[in-house]
Formats: sequence, structure tokens, C-alpha cells
Amino acid sequence: MESDYRYSLTEIAQDDFSRIIDYIVNTLLNPAAASSLADKIEDTLENLCRTPFTGTLI
Repeated sequence: MESDYRYSLTEIAQDDFSRIIDYIVNTLLNPAAASSLADKIEDTLENLCRTPFTGTLI
């Protein structure tokens, strides 16, 4: 389903994301977990683009 919304990460967020994934792969030696986490985060962000008005406003 195509969305009218897109997401973009700031440079800091992109760096944090990369460091987290690198830590899981290289320190914890668990590339499968890193891949799974990256997929879940990307899926969540894409879902927010498809349904931007779901959830609770704070």
C-alpha cells in the first residue's frame, strides 16, 4: 500500500542506528538478531507512514 507520508532519519539517528546494529553484529556476535531488529525498526517506521494518525497523542 502506497503512502502519502515518508520518514527520514536525522544524521544522528542514522549514526545511532548503525552503531546499534554494528554492536549487535560485532560485539554480541549475533548478525541474525541485528538483521531482525533492523527489519522490525524499518517495518515500524513504514507502518507509521501508512497509518500516521494511529496511536495516542502525548
